[in-house]
Amino acid sequence: MIKVSKVYKSIEDNNILKNIDFSLEKGSIFGLIGPNGAGKTTLIKCLTGIYEADKGSITIMDEPIYNNKYLKEKIAYVPDSCTFFEFNKIKDVIKFYKLTYKNFDMNKFNRINKVFNIPLNSSVKKLSKGMNMRFSILLALCINPEVVILDEPLSGIDPIVKSQILKLLIEEVSERETTVIISSHNLSQLEKICDTIAVMNNGEIKHFSSLDEMKENFRKLQLVFKDSSLVKIENLPGIVSFNNIGRVHTFVTSKYDDFKKALTGIELVLCEEIDLSLEDIFIHSLGGDGIEEIL
Repeated sequence: MIKVSKVYKSIEDNNILKNIDFSLEKGSIFGLIGPNGAGKTTLIKCLTGIYEADKGSITIMDEPIYNNKYLKEKIAYVPDSCTFFEFNKIKDVIKFYKLTYKNFDMNKFNRINKVFNIPLNSSVKKLSKGMNMRFSILLALCINPEVVILDEPLSGIDPIVKSQILKLLIEEVSERETTVIISSHNLSQLEKICDTIAVMNNGEIKHFSSLDEMKENFRKLQLVFKDSSLVKIENLPGIVSFNNIGRVHTFVTSKYDDFKKALTGIELVLCEEIDLSLEDIFIHSLGGDGIEEIL
């Protein structure tokens, strides 16, 4: 469905994206996470065809996205903030979409708006942030796109609106096999709906896998060795975070199976395993204690 192959992008001599490479299946929900400045928005603008990659390629349904009018009709993009229609009436924006997108579904708009309650006689400028985001997502979904790309759709809005938006996206995937890409710092919400996650940092994808696989590979273990002097901690696989208090050694590993195998033959007084949330994984993989500071 979507294939990103060895993409590089520089802006004003700054290398923003470096060797980005992944693919997504139709009907999946993909979460893109990373700290501010990681390159997420630049990647999204490449995926939507706003930016052209300097090197590499991006194809959607086997066609290049950049400068492809036909393909862009099948992609809905909701940026983190949109001021294009700020001074327009909501009814006029709907008319614009109906003229621009031949597949715009007014019946679908009216059906969903019974829940969203967008005031059609208002102007866009008078909408609250949450209402504006609901309106933007509603417009995007009513063009019946093959791909929906959302940049920080959950930022600064209340829990009820978040729940409504997530439910709507899940329904869209279930009913139409729409492919959804979401960039967000709201990791607890992404964890509820995403099939696949990519962790970005410094313009690179550091981790890419299904959410289930990521949770299987990333684990926290608290160990007490019978004789810690016999253990070469630096040789244990996949350590992304490590500390010890007294005899208790706490590890976060990104290679759980290999880590467990490496413990074979080592006598343990205590071995406690702790599952990690997506937020825990993100913190430890990019912002946790580095082993190099401990050894």
